[in-house]
Amino acid sequence: MASLTIGRVLSFAQDNANVKEVSNLVNVPYDYVSLSYTGTDVTTAVFKLGGPSGSVQATLTLTYSSPGVLSSVQRS
Repeated sequence: MASLTIGRVLSFAQDNANVKEVSNLVNVPYDYVSLSYTGTDVTTAVFKLGGPSGSVQATLTLTYSSPGVLSSVQRS
């Protein structure tokens, strides 16, 4: 299981991630991503192979210290 702790408000100018760095968190083949929200915050991203009904390859759970303030990302 991988995990990433943020602990501050993200900004594009400071935090625009390199695609290669992000791909290390989800480093399995996938062709579909399903997102779940609480309000406007993405709380879960499920990566699947084989479309919407395919097999789950990885799940990211995003937590927030307050609305819009991402505090951690955990992969399972």
